[in-house]
Amino acid sequence: ISVERLINMVNDMLNISRIEGGRIALRLAETDLVPLSREVYDEVLEKANEKNIDVVIVQKNVPKVLCDKDKIHEVLLNLIGNSLKFTKAGGTISVNFTAHDPYITISVTDTGVGISSENLSKLFTKFGRLENSYVAIAESGGTGLGLFISKSLVELHKGTIKATSPGIGKGTVFSFSLPIVGSQVAQDLAKSAPKETENTKELEKT
Repeated sequence: ISVERLINMVNDMLNISRIEGGRIALRLAETDLVPLSREVYDEVLEKANEKNIDVVIVQKNVPKVLCDKDKIHEVLLNLIGNSLKFTKAGGTISVNFTAHDPYITISVTDTGVGISSENLSKLFTKFGRLENSYVAIAESGGTGLGLFISKSLVELHKGTIKATSPGIGKGTVFSFSLPIVGSQVAQDLAKSAPKETENTKELEKT
């Protein structure tokens, strides 16, 4: 096992421990998702070029969302990183944004291996093992916990996350929603989100 993978596994386990223990604070701010996606694009560009995969961030004006920018950055990096693992050379990954009040939906669409219908529901489970499948392959290059963590982080923001696929060999779409600034959902999130305290600051350092 590589040192990098071991570090990632430890970090993922710590994240899950914090999530399940209610020890993750949200530093909420008004966030423009397009520039945030561009930041993730810059991080994955080298790997995408190595694999000859075209990554496209659709440029459009969408309302800002209320979110913890760092945690949503982690979700986007996870989803785009997954798509890179399962898309062959010459393929495409596109990130798009759709407004359906009170949410913005962010979609990551790839031309990769696809997922069978019976496995879609198992994707976001902790340590979900699907033989000869998306998650089984994912665990060869990761911890197999990323999608579970992504789901937990999105749900902390009062959003939802899902995956759809026409079938094996036909690509996959991962999409998740976040509340638009000023919406009732965003107001409720601002009131109820776990706030940072001295305790959570210390816990997040450990």
